[in-house]
Amino acid sequence: MPVPTLFAAAIFLGAFLLFLVQPIMGRFILPWFGGGASVWTACMLFFQIALLAGYAYAHLLTSVASAKRQAIVHLALLAGSLAFLPIAPDLAWKPEPGEASAGRVLLLLSATIGPPFVLLSATAPLIQKWFAHVFPDRSPYRLYALSNAGSVAALAVYPFLVEPLMTRQSQSSGWSGGMILFAVVCGGCAAVILKATQPSEHLPASADAPTTSAKTDDPGAPAARWLALSACGSVLLLATTSEMSRDVAVMPYLWVAPLAIYLATFIICFDRPERYSHKIYGHAFLLALVAVCFGFYFRNSLGFYARVSIQSVALFLGCMVCHGKLANLKPAPTRLTAYYLSISTGGALGGALVSLAAPMLFCGYHEYALGLLGCAVLCIGRPGRKLQGDQPDSSPWLDRSWKWAAIAGCAAFFLFDVWSANKTALSSSRNFFGAISVHELKTDDSERNARYLKHDNIVHGFQLQAPGKQDTPTGYYGPSGGGGLILNEFRVDRPRRIGIVGLGVGTLATYGRPDDVFRIYEIDPAVIEAARTSFTFLQDSKAAIETIEGDARLVMEQEPEQAFDVLILDAFTSDAVPVHLLTIEAMQTWRRHLARDGVLAFHLSSQHLQLSSVVGAAAEELGMARLRIRDRPRPDLWERYTSEWMLVSDDAILLDRIGAAHPSTRRGGSDKKIKPWTDDHASLMSVLN
Repeated sequence: MPVPTLFAAAIFLGAFLLFLVQPIMGRFILPWFGGGASVWTACMLFFQIALLAGYAYAHLLTSVASAKRQAIVHLALLAGSLAFLPIAPDLAWKPEPGEASAGRVLLLLSATIGPPFVLLSATAPLIQKWFAHVFPDRSPYRLYALSNAGSVAALAVYPFLVEPLMTRQSQSSGWSGGMILFAVVCGGCAAVILKATQPSEHLPASADAPTTSAKTDDPGAPAARWLALSACGSVLLLATTSEMSRDVAVMPYLWVAPLAIYLATFIICFDRPERYSHKIYGHAFLLALVAVCFGFYFRNSLGFYARVSIQSVALFLGCMVCHGKLANLKPAPTRLTAYYLSISTGGALGGALVSLAAPMLFCGYHEYALGLLGCAVLCIGRPGRKLQGDQPDSSPWLDRSWKWAAIAGCAAFFLFDVWSANKTALSSSRNFFGAISVHELKTDDSERNARYLKHDNIVHGFQLQAPGKQDTPTGYYGPSGGGGLILNEFRVDRPRRIGIVGLGVGTLATYGRPDDVFRIYEIDPAVIEAARTSFTFLQDSKAAIETIEGDARLVMEQEPEQAFDVLILDAFTSDAVPVHLLTIEAMQTWRRHLARDGVLAFHLSSQHLQLSSVVGAAAEELGMARLRIRDRPRPDLWERYTSEWMLVSDDAILLDRIGAAHPSTRRGGSDKKIKPWTDDHASLMSVLN
C-alpha cells in the first residue's frame, strides 16, 4: 500500500470507529439512566472530554519525543488498549435508585471505553504530524477533512444500517474487530516512521500545499479565538440535539443527524476553504435565526420534520460561521497539535456548559437560544483575515446595523418566549431528568381555574381549583380513557393493588378506594416533590399511597413480585417515551409483577410515534391479548384530553368483555406490523408518524 494511502486509511478508519462507538455506547446505557435526552448530552460531554485528552496526549507526545519515539510509545499504548475489548458496560455500573447523574455516566464510560477512545481521538493530530514529518512539502490539513469524512460516514451508517440490522452485542463485537484492524493499520504507519531516516524531500508539492507562511500562519490569531469559535459550535450542537430529542424521542437518528451536520461543516471548511464565504453564510444564518423564532412561536402546530428541518438548517449555518473562521485561522503545521488542542478544549468547554453548567444555572432549556445568539454575534465581525470568497462591503455600517437589529429582535423574542412561559409559574426547577414548573391558570370563569405541571414544553397533568372539583380526574385520565376505565371498573368488589409507572401530578390516585394500595414509581425527585406540595391528588386519595423513587424497570427487576391487579405504564419524558420500557424484556418484567389475570395499561399518546405497534408486537410475541382504547371526549369537556391507551392481559375474556362494553375500544390494537423491540434491538425509525 502506498505510504500516503496508508496514512489516509489510518485517519479514516480511526475517525470512523471514534464516532461509531458513540451511538453504540449510548444505546447500551440509555435504559440504565431513565432514557431521557440528558443521557445523550452527558455521553457527548464524555466524548468531548476524551477527545480533549487525546489531543492533549498527541500535543505532549509530539512536543517532547522524536518521531520514532512517538511511534513506539503510541503503538505500545494502542496494544494495551485492546485489553478493554470487547466494549460493553459492566452491569455493576447500573445506578441504584437516585444515583442517575451526569457524573455517573462519565465514570461508566471512562471505565468502559476510556483508553481506546482517547487513543483513537489522538489519531488525527498525531498521524497528521507524522505525515508532515514524512512529507514536509504537503499540507496535512486535508487529512483533517478526511478524518471528519470518516466520522460522518460512521454517523450515516449507524441509524440506517447498524441499528436496524444488528443487535447491541453484534455492534460491540463488530466495533471491537474494527479496533483490532485499526491497530494493525496504525502499526503500519508507525513502521514507516521507524524506517524513515529523514523526511522525504523529493516528492512534488501538492496543489493544496502552502506556498508562503503568511497564508497558513497568523500570529495575530490567539488560541483564545480558536477556543471561543470551537466552544460556540459545540454549544449549538449539543443544545440542538437536546432540543430535538426531548420533545420527540431519544433515538440514534436524532443523536447522529446533528453531529453529522456539525462534522460536515468541518469537512467543507477544511477541505476547500475557498468554499466558505463569511458574508454569504453569515447572512444566511441570521435568516435561519429568524426562522427558528417562527418555529418557536408555532411549535405546537409544526410537524416533526418541519421542526427538525428548521433546527438542522440553523445548526449547519451556525457551525459554518464558527468553523469557517476556524479554518481561516489555522496556523502553520508546526503549531498543528496546539491548534487541534485548542479546538478540542473549546468543544469540551461547550459540552460542559450545556451538560453541567446549564442545569445548575437555568430552570429551563435556555442554552439553545443562547447558542444561536452567540453564533449570530460571530456573524457581525469579519474573519481574522480576508477569505477568498468574500467581497468588500460597500456599506459596512449599514450591513452591521441590520445584523445587530436582527439579533436584537431575535433576542427580544427569546426573552419574551421565556417570560410568557414562566409568567404564571409558581415554581420551577431543572435537574438531570429535565425541567419542570408548576403553573396557575386563572380565567374569568372560576370553574376553569387550574394548577398544572409542565415538563419542558408539555403539560403533564393539572388539577381544577374550584371547590368540589379538586378530585376530578383531568387530562388523559378521564373515566373513558384507558387508565380511568380500568381503574373505575376492574375488581371494584375487593381491595386492589395498583402499580403506576410515572407519577405526573398523581391524577390517577383519584380512582383509589378504601383499602386499595397504589404503588407509584417515579424517577424524578422533583416531580415527586411537586406532586406532594403543589397538588392534592395524593393526600386526598382514599387509597394508601406508596411512592418509590427510581427508574421503575431497574427497581422492579430487583423487587419481589408485587402481584398488581393493574399496572399502568405512563412514563413520559416531555413528549418522548423511554424506549427501554416497551421492549420484550420490559414486558416480561411488568408481567412478572402482575397478579394472575391482571392487566397492563399502557398510555401511548404521542404526537410523533406510533407506539401502539410496539406494544402490540410485544404482546403478540408473548401470547398476551391486547385491546386498544382511543378516548375522544366531547368538545365541551375541556378538562379532558384525547388519549390513546392499550390494555394487555393474559385474560382474553376480560378484554373481550371490556371491548364489548365500550365502543371506543379496538380489538388487537395496532395499525402497523413491526418486529417486537428487544433491549438488543429497537429502532424508533420504524414507528415515526
